[in-house]
Amino acid sequence: MDAGSGGQLALGVLVQHRMATTEQIHRVSALEVRIEQSRRRLARLCAEGLVD
Repeated sequence: MDAGSGGQLALGVLVQHRMATTEQIHRVSALEVRIEQSRRRLARLCAEGLVD
């Protein structure tokens, strides 16, 4: 996995909750950055086949 620490945190949140919107993941894991960064992290996880 090469999604960076933010991506790892997002993946951890999804493992715990099974389903979450991009905004929910952003609020839990990355409020210090803009939501676009969260979208990019989730897109990388999706490209790696780790989330859908």
